[in-house]
Amino acid sequence: YIVMPNHFHCIIEITDVRVRVSQRRQPDNNVRFSNDETKYDSENKKYGASIFDIMDWFKTMTTNEYIRGVKNKNWPRFEKRFWQLKYWDHIIRSEDDFFRISNYIKNNPKKWEEDKLNN
Repeated sequence: YIVMPNHFHCIIEITDVRVRVSQRRQPDNNVRFSNDETKYDSENKKYGASIFDIMDWFKTMTTNEYIRGVKNKNWPRFEKRFWQLKYWDHIIRSEDDFFRISNYIKNNPKKWEEDKLNN
């Protein structure tokens, strides 16, 4: 991942349908299924998370942490939303694709001055 001044780039690898958004662990025997086949354990932790679920969790947790910084560390307040509603995603389907995208991410800071998101 690379953190830029007003956005970030990362590669998320989903390796197991039993990935829990908050941390990895095998689901216990007390797993229930909802209509969309998403699984929840007895602690109401979600398994089978989609990229949308992962991004939603990430945005929620980082926004909450930033709000704590505003309250406790005098960080600047933000207007309306901390994150934009949408995000760009791309499914990596080959090793060449992985190397192209990872090189783009690694080299992105060198191109910040020309970046269209640099306002």
